[in-house]
Amino acid sequence: MLNREIIYIHGRDYKPDKQKLLNNWQDALRYGIKRDFGEDTLELFDSVYQDMSYYGDTSNQFLSKHKEPYQKYHDIDDRKQSLFHLKKYKSEEFNKENYNKLRGKSFIPKFLADLISPFLYFIGLGKFIVSKSAIDMKEYWREDSDFSIKVSQPLKDMLLASLKDDKNILLISHSLGTMIAYDLLWEFSYLNEHTKLKEKKLNTFITLGSPLGDETAKKTLRGRDVSEESSYPNNISKWYNIAAEDDYIAHDQTISDEFKSLNNIKDIRNYNLSLRYGKSNPHHATGYLISPELVKIVVDWLKESD
Repeated sequence: MLNREIIYIHGRDYKPDKQKLLNNWQDALRYGIKRDFGEDTLELFDSVYQDMSYYGDTSNQFLSKHKEPYQKYHDIDDRKQSLFHLKKYKSEEFNKENYNKLRGKSFIPKFLADLISPFLYFIGLGKFIVSKSAIDMKEYWREDSDFSIKVSQPLKDMLLASLKDDKNILLISHSLGTMIAYDLLWEFSYLNEHTKLKEKKLNTFITLGSPLGDETAKKTLRGRDVSEESSYPNNISKWYNIAAEDDYIAHDQTISDEFKSLNNIKDIRNYNLSLRYGKSNPHHATGYLISPELVKIVVDWLKESD
């Protein structure tokens, strides 16, 4: 499968080094593929070139100046424990019943996000609230900061090379990574410097735990200030948006009605059974990656004809 590539881009907050994070993501996805489709499909998955667009070094450096120090080894160990916990579930057990049994489960953060996000945007407090809870996301939005350039560059380099070579690309993004990917895809669609890419298309775009439907986030996206016909990327063949129950980052779980001129978006809701530091964390990437919903999308892409 020489023409196919899987590119991952992680989300916000502190991250372990690239190889450890990539291993964690691949281990989750590999387990889910073998669990649901068997060894032969896993071999097919392993035959595809895969890489991660990693900006954790940049975000870790920024975060270390603004919040408590990164507990690297504690984080790495807890990620292993979280994956170990997730591997206990069969495909059919990723359901509401088991989700409701998780320690520390609470719908309140998502409920509050649903309730107040449009209001906060209307009165101009959206970015203020984000700056207190997700300072790296706020920094990405700042036009007078080079943070967005630095965290976008790894993915930009990967996509430029792969699109130019007409690769069949599956792009799996999480959290802030979904915004980075979206902004770059818009840039490739319309900026004159990327004229040669304007006919190139990304085969499959997957957004996990994405804030793209949030009122405040939408107003920061590339294309927000241009005419309607140029406001959205035109280079995405298929877009799957997976949002877990109670994931407050993805509290607006329906992307398709936010990007109405795009008719290729499928919204999927699921249950993320992740535990982080002993408590339910429905935003955790590993829980998304091992889920039967994500696994099926990846396998369908693996088995489709070029």
